[in-house]
Amino acid sequence: MKSYKRLFAIFLSLVFIFNSTIVNVFAYNPYDSTNYSNEHITIFEVNDTRIDSYEDDLGNTILEQYVNGKLTQRNTVKYGYSSIEREFFESSQSNLDSDMYSDYHKDTINVDDYLTLETTNGIDGVDNLKEQMEVAQRTLGTIKYRTVTNSGPMFYGIRCSYNTSIYSSTYTINNYLGTVVDLISLLVAAISIPKLIISQYVTTLLFGLGIYVVGGYVKKAVSDTVSARVTEYKWNLVDTTNSAHRKNVSGFKYFITDKKSKAKNKTYYEGYLPKEWKTQALAVWFHNEMFSYSVWDVVGWS
Repeated sequence: MKSYKRLFAIFLSLVFIFNSTIVNVFAYNPYDSTNYSNEHITIFEVNDTRIDSYEDDLGNTILEQYVNGKLTQRNTVKYGYSSIEREFFESSQSNLDSDMYSDYHKDTINVDDYLTLETTNGIDGVDNLKEQMEVAQRTLGTIKYRTVTNSGPMFYGIRCSYNTSIYSSTYTINNYLGTVVDLISLLVAAISIPKLIISQYVTTLLFGLGIYVVGGYVKKAVSDTVSARVTEYKWNLVDTTNSAHRKNVSGFKYFITDKKSKAKNKTYYEGYLPKEWKTQALAVWFHNEMFSYSVWDVVGWS
């Protein structure tokens, strides 16, 4: 009987795969930050300079600068702190002073010494009650799934709602002149924008100001004041068959306004977003957050 049930389950699985109008997917979530832990990824590459990044087991962000393929500097941005540990290799020059080091050297810098940051909580630019209510809690609905068990098909789902928080950060880069890895490290440590987005912003900023990078160094002083408006979507996922089984995940929208109009009106997204509602991708990512079934379908939205 047990063998029969297993064969029946396999048969139903094949029926789901070949006859369902909705495609079964086994997806990798590109927005899951754990996918990047301990994995080196290139976040900046211009001319002879490349910067790779990864996270250690403590959540610290490691940024490594390579010039012509050779490691010249490694920065560690401590999780939850505004200090940055720097390591220099061979004849790398300290970017915030004029000293040269013939071999390995290590020091620490602090964000407050180089950037001016002001954070405002609340709704930036929202003046009326209607717009304030629109960013309050919202229930989107239920994603419906089915899987196959030894007893036959099983139907279940996730009730999805989210809260929206909006805050803004204004930060000033004060006549910065030095390595690109230090500039990116300072911004990663100073504001709550992911390193992938920071790297895109730095590239846009430098080109917008007509500043070039050679040998890992910014060749002209950077001064700029930027306002970043961050919208955070805090999702509440609840299992429809077991209300005690729930999980909170987040998504972000970043709107960058450069007051010097060099990189203005840039919008970046990260994580789980309401605009993805009723897409197969979001259904897959939420399923992977909540369940471990290997074969399943999305059967509807309500």
